[in-house]
Formats: sequence, C-alpha cells, structure tokens
Amino acid sequence: MKIQRTLFTCFIAFVLGSCANSIRGWSSYPAAGSNTIHFDYLNGKTTDTIYLATGELLRLHCKASNNTGTLNLSVVLGSKMIWHSEIDGAVDSTFTLPITNSGRYKIVYEGRNASGKFELDYSRMQYKHIQVITNKNIELFGLMLQLDNGPDVMNTKDSVTIYGKRVTIAEWYKKTIANYYHYQHFDSCAMLQNYRAYQAKGFYNDFFISLMLEVDQVPNARLNGGTDEDQIMAFSSRGDLEEGKQKATAFLNMLNAFYKQVNFGQYLKENEPFYAQARANVEKNLPPANFISVMEGFYQKSFNGYYLVPSLNIPSGMGFGKLNRKPGKIYNTFGPFTLQSFDPKHPAVGYDDPQHIRDLSVHEFGHSFVNPAIEKVPDTLIRSSAYLFTPIKEKMTKLSYPSWRICLNESFVRAGEVVIARNLGDPATADRIMKDNLQSGFVYLPDIVTELEIYNHNKHRFPSYDDFVPLVLQKLKTLHPKS
Repeated sequence: MKIQRTLFTCFIAFVLGSCANSIRGWSSYPAAGSNTIHFDYLNGKTTDTIYLATGELLRLHCKASNNTGTLNLSVVLGSKMIWHSEIDGAVDSTFTLPITNSGRYKIVYEGRNASGKFELDYSRMQYKHIQVITNKNIELFGLMLQLDNGPDVMNTKDSVTIYGKRVTIAEWYKKTIANYYHYQHFDSCAMLQNYRAYQAKGFYNDFFISLMLEVDQVPNARLNGGTDEDQIMAFSSRGDLEEGKQKATAFLNMLNAFYKQVNFGQYLKENEPFYAQARANVEKNLPPANFISVMEGFYQKSFNGYYLVPSLNIPSGMGFGKLNRKPGKIYNTFGPFTLQSFDPKHPAVGYDDPQHIRDLSVHEFGHSFVNPAIEKVPDTLIRSSAYLFTPIKEKMTKLSYPSWRICLNESFVRAGEVVIARNLGDPATADRIMKDNLQSGFVYLPDIVTELEIYNHNKHRFPSYDDFVPLVLQKLKTLHPKS
C-alpha cells in the first residue's frame, strides 16, 4: 500500500542568541509532505514546527557520519516532551511516532559542538492498515487440498480438543468432508494428477500457496510483474528462468481449466455469505490501528502491504505466512481455528477469536522481518552457539523446529511479539506471550527480550535490527544451556 502524505507548512526558527549558539553549512529542502535538512556544525538549538492530527504518524530519519560532539533530537507538544533520542557517532536510523493528540509539534535539534555531516528528514504519514481479503486462487488450491486429504480425514478415528471440547476429526474438518463428497469425481482429474506429480518431486504446499498469492487470479491466473523470480525458477530443475516461465505457465493454464471444470465461480457465489462473515470476523478482531507503524518502528523496516487472507478451504488449523518480495507485500493465509457451522440461519465460519487473530497477525508478519535477519547471521556464529540448542532439541523438533537456526527464527519472532506488545502499551499481553512461550519450551526468550529492549530504547546506536541480532547471539553464548 502506498504511503499517503499531505502537505504541511514548515518554518525554521534559529536560536542564535549568544556567541555560544552557532550553525554552519545549513540547508533546508522542504517539499510536499517532508523536509530534509543538512548541516555541518551546530552548537545550540534549532526548531522546526509541524501540525499533526490524531491518528497520523511522524516519521523521522536521521543520518550522520564522521561527526563529533552530540546531537539531541526531540519531539515536543506544548511543554511535554513526546520523544527524545541522542545521536552520538555515525548513525542511519528511522523512527516512527504514532500521534495520539492533535497539535503543533516542535522538532528540536540541540547540538553540542556537533560537527560533521548531518541529514535530518521528517514527514507526516497516514497509518498503514491491514487488509483482509478473499483470494480465489487460495480457495481453489484449498479445494485441491481437500480432495487430496479427504479420504484420510474421513477414515481416521482420532479426535482433537478444540477450546476445551473433544471433537472428532470429521467435525474439525467439516468443510473438507463436505467438499470431498461434492467434488470427489474430480479427484483423479488432470489438475490433481499434476499437483501430486509436483508433490512427489518435493514441491510442498507452502510453495503452491506462495505461487497462488503472486499471480493473477483464476480463471485468468498468469505470471505478472510482481511474481518473484525464485518462485518461477523453482519450476525448472536447472534453475532456468525461461524454462521456469514455460512450466509455471502450463501449471497455471491447467489451474484455470480446473476452475471452469468444477464450476468454481458458482461455488464462490453460493458461499459468498460465509466468506463475508469470515472477513468481518477477522476485521473486527484486528490489532490496534497503530500496530503496523509500531512493528515497523521496532524492526526499522517497512513493507508496502499487509494482508490477512482467511480461507474456508484451507484445512482447519493450517496457516502460511508469505513475503512477495517484488511488490513488498506480506500475506498471511490461514484456515479456521474454531468449529464451523454452515447453517444459513446460524453460520459460524471459525474466525471469531480476537486473541488468535491478533497473535496470528503479529507472529506471522513478524517472520518477514526476522527471518532475513537470522539468515544473515554467519554460519560460524550459528555453529558456535548451537550447544544451547542441545537440551531443547527434542522438544523443539516436536514443534517442527528441528535446527538451531529455525529455532532462532521462532524465538526472535516471539521475543519481538513481547516487545511490540509493550510498545503498544499492553504489558498484560506481553506477559501472557512470555508465559505461554516459556511453557512451550522457548527457554531463551527472556534473555533475548532483555537484549532486544536495549536495542528498542537505543536504536540510534545501532544501524538496524539486522545488525543487532548477531550481538544478541554473542550475548547468548555467555549463558549456560537451559532445558
């Protein structure tokens, strides 16, 4: 989603009332919605003013290099300091502040023999919102999963506990069974045979979910300018882009034919009331409006779009978090997590759970920030700290986290959830997340949170979240293994 900006009027008041106050090399570049300031030396104070309304965001970017002295950067409303940071040394940091009270805010730069090269940029922004959508590709692929899993679901005698109630697998996967009975004569069609052939080659469901989200929607599914190249090249055993395009296009053409073969447009039309309820359930249970800005502010990264994609056909309890790199969009698609009823008089599609929706948003979106940071950690540091994984390996493997690097992904995401909840002013949720994850076996979570809080309150000292993560691992190496 493109960030919207509005024009504001900026004025600069130089406070140069004594010989101790001086400024050199000052230049200002006001533009629609932003101002960029450069200077070489500041000993004293300057102030910019901007009017901000409740619900807006103030974005500040500070870049300094080869500098001496210190620069204090503050945001003030009336006589109250809203935010403060001391810029000391070389930095390149972005800060995003949610605005809770309308008014004329002062951005104050106070230098103490601050010399070097400084660039200060600020702008007014609107909140980014989580978008809740239905994706036809996901629903059609979900039908393929239902046809593939239907016989196993119907034949199992197992049961599960859902919100304290013991139910059969058939009750839990109600939509799977209903759709299997209705569409079972397509179970051996060309599309299902092709899908199973790719499965046999090692193509897992998360690959297909990514593909479904990155292409145009059925019945006109095709590759587009936003489809990531690694997604396309996976279709080629040689990693060849052109061959990958040909095979991916053939797969999507078959998917379009399958859409028409099963008359899926009619299915979507008949089930639209249930899809509408699913979207409404998710929308009413979204995290606070400033959640995205707080999360981006913590990780010092941003994406162009955040999407939740509830599905009636993805099996209950299953979920996928995906990053579409080219357009910079994050998707989280998932099946129901409560029991369902498709009685038109008493519909319940399985998404009316505030805590689950909010936790799911924070956790799955968090992976798109955390995983790239963990990927950058040198193998030598991963290996030298892997002894910490030994006592918890069995428990983590049962949770599908069989390696130390994967365990670190999950641990840092969960630690981020704790810090972000605190930043949102919700310590009770932060405590609950900490307690629940300790019970699940994430024994290093308190240590990681402690270190991340240092970063959280001193971002000006660290170039980025990605640069700070290895420092946390170095700190963890001073610990004895826990179990």
